[in-house]
Amino acid sequence: MGSQPPFLLVDNVFDGINLYPGATRASSGDAYGTDVRFVADYRRERTVWKAAAAQTYAYVSSDLGAGNTAAVDTLFIDRGSLPSLTGKTIQITGDDGSGGSPVSVTRTVPALGTVGGDPTSGALVITEEAAMYGFLGSMAAKRRWLVYEVESGQPIITGVILGTRLQLASYATKRDEDAGRRSQRSEESPAGYVASDRTYSGRTLDLTLNNIGGSAYDAQIRTLRRLLFEKNQPALIVMNYGANPERGWLYRLDATNWSAPQTRAMRTASMSFRELYPLVA
Repeated sequence: MGSQPPFLLVDNVFDGINLYPGATRASSGDAYGTDVRFVADYRRERTVWKAAAAQTYAYVSSDLGAGNTAAVDTLFIDRGSLPSLTGKTIQITGDDGSGGSPVSVTRTVPALGTVGGDPTSGALVITEEAAMYGFLGSMAAKRRWLVYEVESGQPIITGVILGTRLQLASYATKRDEDAGRRSQRSEESPAGYVASDRTYSGRTLDLTLNNIGGSAYDAQIRTLRRLLFEKNQPALIVMNYGANPERGWLYRLDATNWSAPQTRAMRTASMSFRELYPLVA
């Protein structure tokens, strides 16, 4: 597969606060101490949903409410979920809220230890931090969306983002997925000795786009402004899923200002991100 422009997955039908107010989440049953609402709190592995018992078709779902529908084309399952899902089949189903007019696709979870993959295939991509994502094709807009584990099991899911991705129309001016920042407290004694505390690091990302045409700006950049800047939504960003599909992380916009100025016929935009809750090793 050849190189591809970056994509951002910000839309999430499981988000009943910022994106789909009034959406209600449900499950096949919650284990004690877990809650299905945790799959959309963006706290990553700090909170989890666990099925109440081992069973076939354990699921989490989001019902957008009467008169509301949404289409989806990408699934992301956060890090910390992989051990319980390894080798399983994940089914994504949309319906009218009561089981009618369903549409479904299935994706498999690769074996433990796999990194990478092809998001357009029938298997989910495993990222370098052991999260999972995959493209679902074009699925019709539905009121309710369900994510199942088909085989018998007791899945643990730390987070789900299920929605329509924004595939950018052009490449970024630079690609640097390993950019980062760190915090490190240190203090020097009168004798000149320096004591350093533990270092905590996280990734950063600068997404700079030039030559944005009018149609791309209206359809993509203004949408990103609403979701990333106004609502402060986290986003899965993969800079080039054709070359390095495993290099995808969850980010949040790290900026207090937004600008996408137009010079003559074209616009430019620059967005700075920081990793959402970096993994503490």
